[in-house]
Formats: sequence, C-alpha cells, structure tokens
Amino acid sequence: MNILDSKYMSAPDTALMLIAAGGERMAATIRIVLVAILCLGLLLVAISQDVVPFEVYVGLIAASSALLIALALLYFSKTETHISFRHYLITATDTTLVTLALFFFAISGKPEVAINSMVVWEIYLLLIIVSCLYFDVRVCITAGLSSIIQYALILVWVTSNWDMTQNIPASDSNVFSGISWYIQYSRFLLMVCATLIAIGIVVRCRRLLTLSGTDPLTGLDNRRVLEVRLSQEISRALRESTVTSVAYLDIDHFKKLNDKFGHAAGDQALKVFADSLKSHMRAEDIISRWGGEEFVIVFPNTDKHKAKQLIERIQDALKQAPISFPKGKATLEFSAGIAQFSDDGMHQAELIHKADNCLKLAKETGRDKVLITN
Repeated sequence: MNILDSKYMSAPDTALMLIAAGGERMAATIRIVLVAILCLGLLLVAISQDVVPFEVYVGLIAASSALLIALALLYFSKTETHISFRHYLITATDTTLVTLALFFFAISGKPEVAINSMVVWEIYLLLIIVSCLYFDVRVCITAGLSSIIQYALILVWVTSNWDMTQNIPASDSNVFSGISWYIQYSRFLLMVCATLIAIGIVVRCRRLLTLSGTDPLTGLDNRRVLEVRLSQEISRALRESTVTSVAYLDIDHFKKLNDKFGHAAGDQALKVFADSLKSHMRAEDIISRWGGEEFVIVFPNTDKHKAKQLIERIQDALKQAPISFPKGKATLEFSAGIAQFSDDGMHQAELIHKADNCLKLAKETGRDKVLITN
C-alpha cells in the first residue's frame, strides 16, 4: 500500500472531515487548558519569589501570547467544518510555540535546557501524533517536517553560540549539562517514527472508511456515506445561500431482468448502470447506491430543472447501448424523481421523501421518465 498515493494525499472524505472538525475543536480546547495551566504556574512562581528570574518573565510573556493564540484557534475551529489551509497553519503554529519555548530557555542563559529538555521537546512528539486527528496525510507531514526542521535549527543555533562540549556546573539533578549527540540523533529518529505512525493511522482510517462506505458491487458510495455527504452539502448550501438538488433513481423492470437473464446478469446491469452514472455525471456530483436497484444523486449548486436535463442525458445514453448477456440483450430504463433544497425541504429526510414521491409517480404513470416536484 503506497501512502503517497494520490487518494491518500488528497483532502479527506466528507465523513472524515466532520470527524476532523470535532477533533480540531477538542484539540483547541485542550490547548487552551494546558496553556492556561502554564500561565497560572508561572504566575504562582513569580508571586512566591522576592526576585523573579528573567526566564519567568519571558515564560509569562510567551505563555500569555500562546493563550491568546489558543483562544483565536478555538474560535476559528467553530467557524468551518471542512479541511482548509488553517489546519496547516495551526499545526505549524503549535510546533513553533514549542520551538519558542526552547529558544527562550537559551536566551535566558540556559542553553543546556534548550537542547536537553525532557518535557518541552516531547511536546513535538505529541503534536505530531495529534496531527492524525485531521485525517489528512499532508497535515501529518507538515507537523513532522516543521518539528524536525525547527528543532534542528534550535540545535544548530545553540551549538554555534555556546560551547556545549564541556559540562556545565549543575547545582542539582534538575539542571542539564553538556550535549549527547547520540540522544540528539535519537530524538530526530523518534520524530521521524512519530510522523510515520501518524501517517499510518490516517491511511488506515481512510482505507477502513473506503471499505465500509463503498458499495462492493458498483464502487459507489453507500447509503451511510451519502447521508453524511448530503447533510454536509445542505449545510454548505444554507451557508452560501445556494441550491442543491437530489435525484432518486430506480431501474425499471429490474425483477423481470433478474428472472429472465439470472442474478449474475442483474449484477452486471447494476455495474453498467453505475458506470454510466459515473461517466455522465459531473465531478462535483455525489452518486450513491441507495439499496437494491435504487440510486441517489446529489447535484450541488444545481436547480431541479438542470438536474433533470442531466438525468435525461443518462437515459438517452443507456437506450443507445444495450447490454449483452449470455442469454440475450436488454436495454436499461429507469425512472427518477427530483427535489430541490430549499424549495422542497430544509432537511435531507424531506428531500429524499419528496424525490421518492416523484419517483413513485413516474412509476405509476408509465415509467422511463424523470419528474420534478411542483
């Protein structure tokens, strides 16, 4: 399995986008809590000492800035539910805050802590693993590369400006001294491993979603995925004040086809029908097998009259290409009903119901036709 395959390097599926949005809000909340605890701890240290060390002031400024950033990130995490550029920005910002903490240790006179910290550096690993909550391989790579590059810059800067080859006097066991290149190499190796683990989690989740959300016979989305994607499309249409149409399709006389040519022929007919839908629909249209010989298509930014034209184009194509079976040939015909958001309903259940009613009317009045709601 190639993790750099285009299907894994692209934006995640809509269902995962919704989950990722929840993960982002959770991460934003945790970020605020942790930074607030850090601010409180530094404030208590400052209050308890007669002479406040310089690094405490630096830490307070950094922690306060981080808290403001965390609050802003929580706000923006609630404004959208889809993967966007901000996820890369958030990931890079988190790793930069860790790097700034190490930087402040160095400029406050503790360069040995900057490159030997046993607590701050581990946050890099945590951020890399947490990046898998976005279910986007590209975000995981961003987290890994930004952590590795930034820590490498800190390491080069510290070793270039301070002599870390000699032991630095330590008054207690909590003060680090010198540098171990073996440990530094191990840290980079761990960051690479964490990045690969995060990528592996994302790839596995996306593969499982594909297996669980795809109809095995036709390769189309199944009903569960369609419901999620339709809900997302309705939210987008409501937010942007646009229209969306939903078409409910049913193959005519499918039972007779099964009885005459056999169930294997029925499966073949379903595959041909699905392939025809995929080849004649637009890239933005959402096609799914609803169940049996029923299919549902969502047309974003499309009114029901335009959707009807698109459906009728498929009818014409099927009539011109009869299917050959071992026992003979057959031409596929189907009926369809179309409803439009928001004229025919504000919720997906209403739209599906209205489209289904139109489909039933098409069946009752002769089949092989496409009807839209009045």
